[in-house]
Amino acid sequence: MTSELAEHIIKTIVWHRTWIAFKDFDTTGEFVMLTPSGEMSHFSCRLFRLEVRVPQNGYFKKQILNIPEIKLDNAIYRLSKEKAFERRVATLAITFEDVNRIFSLATEGNLPLELEK
Repeated sequence: MTSELAEHIIKTIVWHRTWIAFKDFDTTGEFVMLTPSGEMSHFSCRLFRLEVRVPQNGYFKKQILNIPEIKLDNAIYRLSKEKAFERRVATLAITFEDVNRIFSLATEGNLPLELEK
């Protein structure tokens, strides 16, 4: 993810936040993922950290949620198969609905941001 795209996503979350707020995107974490061949792969990447402001969806107030950048990149890649979405990413014009979809896909539906106008 480019720093410009990350900044746009951050601004979108800050502007449209509901029950969750942006915390930071500076922390690095270690992760294990399965490769398509079924082998475990270790890697390090930045974490997109969000803080729960209002208890909801099984999360408690002040809880910090960490989403690996690689999962967000993968979600963006998958959504970029839609030409309109791909254009919005290229021009840094993604909407709050796009950000909702990115995080939902990156967390396999476990983190509905529910950003609103």
